[in-house]
Amino acid sequence: MPPREAGIAKDNQVTQNRFFPAAGIDRWRENADPGFVASVGVDPAGLGELLDFSMQDWPNQPDWPNQPEMAVHKSCIVIKDGWIIGERYSTPKTKNFQQYISSNGKTYALILFGIMADRYEISLDDRVYDKRWLPEGFPLSDPRKSEITFEMIVRHTSGICPEQTQEEGRDEWGDFVRWTVGHDERWAHATGPLAFDPGDKSFDRPGGLDHNMDSYSSVGFGHIGLVIPHVTGMAAHEYLVEVLLDPIGVTSLDWHRPPHPERNICWWTAGCLKMTPRDYARLGWLLMNDGNWAGRQVVPRVYLARVMANGGVPNLLTNNAGFFDGFHGRQYPADLLRFSGSGHNITYAMSSRDMMLVRTSRVANEVRKELEQGTLNRMMDMLT
Repeated sequence: MPPREAGIAKDNQVTQNRFFPAAGIDRWRENADPGFVASVGVDPAGLGELLDFSMQDWPNQPDWPNQPEMAVHKSCIVIKDGWIIGERYSTPKTKNFQQYISSNGKTYALILFGIMADRYEISLDDRVYDKRWLPEGFPLSDPRKSEITFEMIVRHTSGICPEQTQEEGRDEWGDFVRWTVGHDERWAHATGPLAFDPGDKSFDRPGGLDHNMDSYSSVGFGHIGLVIPHVTGMAAHEYLVEVLLDPIGVTSLDWHRPPHPERNICWWTAGCLKMTPRDYARLGWLLMNDGNWAGRQVVPRVYLARVMANGGVPNLLTNNAGFFDGFHGRQYPADLLRFSGSGHNITYAMSSRDMMLVRTSRVANEVRKELEQGTLNRMMDMLT
């Protein structure tokens, strides 16, 4: 598709020195001195307690590919007023270890879609199954697929949810495209029919930890990866690097790949991204600054305002509608935002306090609520 004439807007309201340089330059602004920490409104003892809590010996996810290698690596980084004031790693190698960050890939896909929609004639309101950008989806495996919009995909209300049957065949990497659109004969019973009617409002529940898990779908988000090449003329992973990761200085990128002979498959929009903790921190910093990085408006503000309104969407939650309030037994700032992936790879950010926390690990999902509650409340308690 031809791009729009208007390009990415420039905005010089944000000063350069707040933004992280490329990782190899080693010019991160960091100061963990207790006096400095206190001067930016953080209790040093509370910060230490938070980091200690994060590094506890939490149970890890079982039976995950490369789990023994990944499980030893845990990290926690706290950034305040543009400075890294707390940073803890489970091993000396963890700082540079490219951790698998799971469903955070959906958040990157959500943000990338906004950049693409600013440059090309496509929007969240458009139908996903359109021959202009998803010819592989025809003929439709379920006639109701004609009603699915990209808005439904990002809200997990599309009806695409073979995960409900636990038979979606997500380890079947061969012919990923046919599998995603429901044309793989081996899995037609799983990815072919919809689980419910597209746009069913009963599944639209963005707030809290247990947001629409009964309709949450990696297969749904996989559609975005199929659409990107038809719209932009670039492979989905190449477009991600060019218009989002390169502008914010991510240099440590790798992919959770299938076995040979399909090692070059990078269908990342549902997951599979791997990066270092500091590079993972860059997306949260970008969003906390309204999509602006060092004076460049990387993500359109109007798009972020839409997807973050009224509590956000499952892969980019906000507290502007009070969904977090009372969830962990207390009130939280309205501008608290959160995105995460399994294993407790999670980002919290609050622009009103100019603060962000990122954590990476492969912690088991059954302790997710305990770990999230303890992390979030300790983060709030350390602020003075």
